[in-house]
Amino acid sequence: MENSDKKVSNLVVLATGNAAAEVVADWHGKVTQQPLADGLEIKICRMRELEAETQAGWSSVFAEADIVFVACGADAESLPPSLQQQVADRGLTLVILLSKKEGLTLDDLNLPRDKVSVIRSNMSLDVMVEKLLAPLIG
Repeated sequence: MENSDKKVSNLVVLATGNAAAEVVADWHGKVTQQPLADGLEIKICRMRELEAETQAGWSSVFAEADIVFVACGADAESLPPSLQQQVADRGLTLVILLSKKEGLTLDDLNLPRDKVSVIRSNMSLDVMVEKLLAPLIG
């Protein structure tokens, strides 16, 4: 049996909505104050800023990415189909973080249920980001 465990060396965390952007920025600030696993690169972006990018800009964000997380705040906007296409074209996993406290659904984000992985929890978004990304950064 082939071992499918792969070390994450390039993590992309996108934030959609102002609330999620604050959560992701706070998390990133804490994480980068400590030593990261060897060779780990973390890219964070606000969805609104990413949408303004050209295809070359999208490519630079997703270059060599291993996994893409999208943190969705209470004021999250729908995710553009071009994001889904970019991720799919690179064979990446798109993981959507939804807090039940925010009341968001995949329909609110304009995402097809069969094209993404969703982690939906009763935890607040900041706790979700902290707990779910911590094992990836070692």
